[in-house]
Amino acid sequence: MGKTGQVVRVGRRLGRGARTAGTHHTDSGGGCGRAAAATSTGRGAETASTPGSGGIAGAIGVFGSLGISSRGVKIIARARDTATKDAARRTSAPLGDAVGLFLDDLARYPLLTAEQQVELAQRIEAGDDEARQRMITANLRLVVHWARLYQDRGVDLGDLVQEGTFGLMRAVDKFDWRRGFRFSTYATWWIRQALQRAVHNTGQSIRLPMDAAERSRRVDTARRELAVELGREPDDEELAEAAGVTRSQLSDLRQAARVVASLDQTVGPDSETSLGELVAPAGEAFEEEVDAAIGRDQLRRAVESLSPLERDVLWLRFGLDTGQPASLENTARRLGIGVRRARQVEGDALRRLATFPELESLLLAA
Repeated sequence: MGKTGQVVRVGRRLGRGARTAGTHHTDSGGGCGRAAAATSTGRGAETASTPGSGGIAGAIGVFGSLGISSRGVKIIARARDTATKDAARRTSAPLGDAVGLFLDDLARYPLLTAEQQVELAQRIEAGDDEARQRMITANLRLVVHWARLYQDRGVDLGDLVQEGTFGLMRAVDKFDWRRGFRFSTYATWWIRQALQRAVHNTGQSIRLPMDAAERSRRVDTARRELAVELGREPDDEELAEAAGVTRSQLSDLRQAARVVASLDQTVGPDSETSLGELVAPAGEAFEEEVDAAIGRDQLRRAVESLSPLERDVLWLRFGLDTGQPASLENTARRLGIGVRRARQVEGDALRRLATFPELESLLLAA
């Protein structure tokens, strides 16, 4: 059974548990499922999707539209080594000041309570642009937090903030307040996806070392000159000798010069189908993945608040770790208890879980 299936199956059982829970309510102290989403150090903002909007200029444009001054954007875009506070202290003093200035800008926008998030989400759903802007600016910290964690992967921090902001804006537009998710938890998935995509796309770019780039230039020049002189394309030996490179170096340069296909290119000479049409859209699939992942996380937190025996029974019965649900008899045997006791513990655990408002999304999914 897949992970999404596990969540839905538990959701169905929770639905039955909720109907029989009556007035019972359990407060387990830890309140797994009540854990606050990580917003204490996060920051956020959106990516412009127009060509040429990358880097500092693009980030300034995005933040400018949200009322954020360009000063902080310019400074933080040049802060290359701020993954941790220690790293910031090891670099020059202006680095710490730069981050501080930018965060001071963001500090003008207070964090939202859960109730305020729902209220804004409802207004956004009704087409309120002012509410959308407030939701974005109040969560800018989340983007900066995650962007700093990804900055050592070959992408400029300013670009990461810009890409992460695009993810935040997507989250604002896609957020369904009826599902019971905290917005910051939901937005984190979109922000991280945007950052991972930025890192991945940058990794696809071909960056040759300076000496290799110079050899490549010499090879291209020699090829053109020999083609004119010989009246044909030179062979590898002629080309390598004229360019002053070895045959091995010539082979390496060819390997590096990979062809990048346009998504507008047709798949064949007699076809009207483009490569882009064959690429499956990731939007809906990712939304389902986000919903399932958040549901699993909420379920895990709630289950961890149960007693050890209740937790063990549910892990086995629903296969929460293996994906393979165990029968009641097998569960009882593995835990060294009777079948009747296992059934009783399972029922008690489900009734307790049904009192968690954070698991409302599982009931809706079921």
